[in-house]
Amino acid sequence: MRTKLTRNGKSPRLRNAPVAIGLALALLLATEKTSHAQWLFTTNNGAITITGYTGTNEAVAIPSIINGLPVTGVADYAFEDGLIARASIPASVAQIGAAPFSGCANLTEIMVDPLNPAYQSVDGVLLGGGNTVLVEYPPARPASSYAIPISVTSIGADAFFACASLTSVTLPSGLANIGSVAFVFCDGLTSVTIPDTVTNLSYGAFKFCASLTNVVIPGGVTAIAAETFRGAPLASVAIPDSVTSVGDAAFNGTKLTSVAIPSRVASIGFQAFADCASLTNAVVASARRVDVGREAFAGCPSLAGVYFRGDAPILGAGLGFDQFAGDTNATASICRARPAGAIPLADFPPRRGSRKSRPAVPALAS
Repeated sequence: MRTKLTRNGKSPRLRNAPVAIGLALALLLATEKTSHAQWLFTTNNGAITITGYTGTNEAVAIPSIINGLPVTGVADYAFEDGLIARASIPASVAQIGAAPFSGCANLTEIMVDPLNPAYQSVDGVLLGGGNTVLVEYPPARPASSYAIPISVTSIGADAFFACASLTSVTLPSGLANIGSVAFVFCDGLTSVTIPDTVTNLSYGAFKFCASLTNVVIPGGVTAIAAETFRGAPLASVAIPDSVTSVGDAAFNGTKLTSVAIPSRVASIGFQAFADCASLTNAVVASARRVDVGREAFAGCPSLAGVYFRGDAPILGAGLGFDQFAGDTNATASICRARPAGAIPLADFPPRRGSRKSRPAVPALAS
């Protein structure tokens, strides 16, 4: 079949080719613009950082280029509370903020382009820093237990946020840092053994872990940060001798029945042991004067006594006895170690109610 030629000898198809190519290019650009419209981002020094996603796709691939500029970053909590089930990160991304997929309850895996030099995906878990930092664990990953790779030395902030199906996590022997609220709302987690190499437990690391009844704190930890175990149903805990401070609300709302606070502790924070309904006694072993924060033992209806081995504690200027607010059966006593046990030398009257007879005082180590 012959192609019909026009007067100038050209085929109509060839004559219309530039128009067709122009339309195709315009369509391509329009499609690109539409697809990029679902991305929220900032531009700085010719590079783009993703700050949010407004699309509804369950499988989301972060683009490597937007508007002709490279995508090099993902901001803190960029996809927070999204409906994403699978996410992929391109090779161009060099910086990822804290917990970019926090609250994405359907997320099963986070994939990374193998050519990305800064981040890696190991079994669908996002790692960084040459596999030394666990950035984020997908909340809906289909596994009840997880062994963190031995290369990991730091767990990032919110890394295991609301991983409710996770019942067991094995922490590697070289781990040094557990980031802020790293395991918050891990409702299935029942016990955690923190390796001896850990020196830093950040704010709220195991906050509101609804099933966490047992935890081992290593001797390298020097401070129990604020709200570290708040709301976890811990029945007992051994605070190591290395600890020098117990932060605000560190054990608030736990199920501790007794607690021994070691001799190096110089301060006990605001509401550190407040609302511990089962707490019957606390022993503060420090021979120094301890600064006890406001409402440190408030709202503990079973509390019979708080016993201080050293000088009278600092109860906070002008705060009276708020430290024991609502503890109508409690006394606070200055004690000394004796072979037959501690003998109260002086006591503070309870904040409310009449003075009770002083309870038997637990023996203190010499």
